[in-house]
Amino acid sequence: MLSFGGPFTLQGLVHQLREGVIASVGGARLPLAAVGYQRWAYNLSRVPRTVAQAAHQVGLPAFARLQGDPAALGGMATDGVRLVAAVTFPLLAVMAALAPWGVPVLFDAAWAGAAPALAVFALHVALESVAAVLLPLLNAVGRAWLALGFSAGWAALTWLAALALVGRADETTALAWAFVVGMAAALGALVLAARRVAPLALWRAVRLPLGGSLVIGVGLRAAGPAVGLNLAGLIGVAGVALALYAALMAAAVEARAGVARLTRPMHASPPAPATRPGRPAPGASRSPAPPRR
Repeated sequence: MLSFGGPFTLQGLVHQLREGVIASVGGARLPLAAVGYQRWAYNLSRVPRTVAQAAHQVGLPAFARLQGDPAALGGMATDGVRLVAAVTFPLLAVMAALAPWGVPVLFDAAWAGAAPALAVFALHVALESVAAVLLPLLNAVGRAWLALGFSAGWAALTWLAALALVGRADETTALAWAFVVGMAAALGALVLAARRVAPLALWRAVRLPLGGSLVIGVGLRAAGPAVGLNLAGLIGVAGVALALYAALMAAAVEARAGVARLTRPMHASPPAPATRPGRPAPGASRSPAPPRR
């Protein structure tokens, strides 16, 4: 029982240890306001992670049913990453782009100093959302101790990055960047480990959501000064951006389907002509008739 459930329990403890970086390193080496801003931004940035959390919870039993079929397992994991990215990335892009104007309006001007950290933590959550799908993959195929090692390395890298950045980088975003650095390095190791278990097409899964999210994020950041500190304007421009994202995704999917329809006849062999029973196909060699006696 301990050998089976131990890694899962320890993973949760390790994640709590990682989150303690903000209070431990930040509390010892940063002003209290900077620590409070980054803790608040960390909690708020995790709101769009709902879909990723749901995928993480159902991933273990879903992947376990396919552990004997690596191709199907890899396809399910790729589809899970695609779904999580399609929903999570645009929400994080809107959050990061509108943070300088949205935080004072939605909360209070006293929290305006947390806007830069919120934008950085949005990048961290985007990376973490991909890991939330891949981590149950290792657990499902009996690599729970390897998954625990990944979680421990993730926590260690975050602590090391925090110790290196705090005091050198901007005090309002140093801890946030430490989370990004630790998550990026750990995700790279997780992807390598997951590919040894099942074939994955991660870039194909994330490229469209990533591209669409970058488009609306850059557009929102450019439109932010024109919107100003107005709640109705912020809600309206965010809604327009998400509608534009949905239209871009639909157009991209339709274009890809059109290209597939155009290229399919080029690769498919033409069907054989139908022949009547007892008659050879056109062009087939005819056997000579037997000589008459």
